[in-house]
Amino acid sequence: MTLPRVDESRLGFFGPFYKTHSGALFGLASAAEGIRDGLAFALVARYFSLPEFEGITLEPSRRNIQPPENLILLGSSSLFVDPLAHKTSGGPPAKVEGKELQDRIDQVVAPCCFQFKGSANRVVVNKITDEIYRPERDEKSGKFVDYGVIRRVFRPGENTVCLEGVHRVGTLGVAKAAMNENSLNAIWDAVNKLEPAFDESLPLEILVRATFYDQLKDGVYAIDSITAVPLFVVYNRQWIFDLTGDRRWVDQLPWDIHRIARKEDPPEDASSDGPGGLPRVEIEANLRDLDPKVRKLAEELLTKRVEPIDTDAPPPPNARQKKLLRALVTDVNLFRMVLVGVKFTALGNEAILPQGRTRIRILRKQFFLHLALCRMLGCGFRCNEAAIRAYFPKFRSETTGKKFTTKFVGSVPGRMREGFEALLGPAANPMDYIHIDYARTEQTYSLRLEKASLVLRLRV
Repeated sequence: MTLPRVDESRLGFFGPFYKTHSGALFGLASAAEGIRDGLAFALVARYFSLPEFEGITLEPSRRNIQPPENLILLGSSSLFVDPLAHKTSGGPPAKVEGKELQDRIDQVVAPCCFQFKGSANRVVVNKITDEIYRPERDEKSGKFVDYGVIRRVFRPGENTVCLEGVHRVGTLGVAKAAMNENSLNAIWDAVNKLEPAFDESLPLEILVRATFYDQLKDGVYAIDSITAVPLFVVYNRQWIFDLTGDRRWVDQLPWDIHRIARKEDPPEDASSDGPGGLPRVEIEANLRDLDPKVRKLAEELLTKRVEPIDTDAPPPPNARQKKLLRALVTDVNLFRMVLVGVKFTALGNEAILPQGRTRIRILRKQFFLHLALCRMLGCGFRCNEAAIRAYFPKFRSETTGKKFTTKFVGSVPGRMREGFEALLGPAANPMDYIHIDYARTEQTYSLRLEKASLVLRLRV
């Protein structure tokens, strides 16, 4: 008999099982059925075939079983410790005794984003966004759509994978997705784009949609008749990646400040505003570790109504705006800046700004952040030596006066394309998304939004 090839994506996803050749698969047995989620159980088990994986045991639920270091749970996690947790077909499964398993499940499920709710009419709910994924059946065609979740948490001494569906079709769907090379490759492609790097001790979740055309009788499922499509990857509850949409990581936790500016219009609330069709520069930061006075000032000034500006040179910031700008711009590493476009063919769907993290490019990031915050506040940047030294203390020059300012202009705003080419384009073929304007008489820099919007998201 030829054993299934352990491809790299599967080896990575179930690493401890393949490396140690030890662990267990727990299923759910009931009095009416040998194993309630038997097909899913068999589908996963075939990738740990004898004799190579003799140390991985297959356990239909039985009493007093202790969870091993490496554990895969197949089926509703709540039913493992409470057979009456929700309505099931085929009768309740046998209860697995032991507080250790309850604690193990709680440590994996409780901090996750996707949760199963309900009894007779179970659904999957995104606890962060309140989105609901509800099974659907078309009685005319026999088409049935179910949902399931793959959960993965690897910690010292406890490596756990949970494969759980709303119904058996959902469980079979997540099992199929979890063992499928193409699905796992797509998941790892997303994980590899994470910033900061992936920490296996934090929850990784995948929402799967399973579609089945019910051609067989008596609840018998044909694996080939089920299509399993991973929809979203979620990391540590906060970051979500749409595998079927724009394929980028998005912070899904709610924002205290969420503003958008378009064209010459004043900034407005964007908490319920969709992305729209324009490319956009998205700027995000968590300010909750800053001085409470700075956070309060940010909440007040950045949510305040801004009057339209009739001149090409916005007014300079007032004293309170200056205080806020100094606090935020000089702490530029707090901010994540991304260009998101509709058709960025070479860059994918997003480009981190700036490209590269040299000292001078970080200064250019500070400069762009300054202009973006000024746009949200309704003011401009008066470019003189005092302002440069106040807002850009890491800019160094042996000259003073006009020469100091000239040197700053030449190396920062004068060469912004170096690091911001994705937004501004090459010199020979500039983009018209956003322009950095300079009013010479007033010595004022400002942003002009042509064919891109500016989005600011802050937690205060």
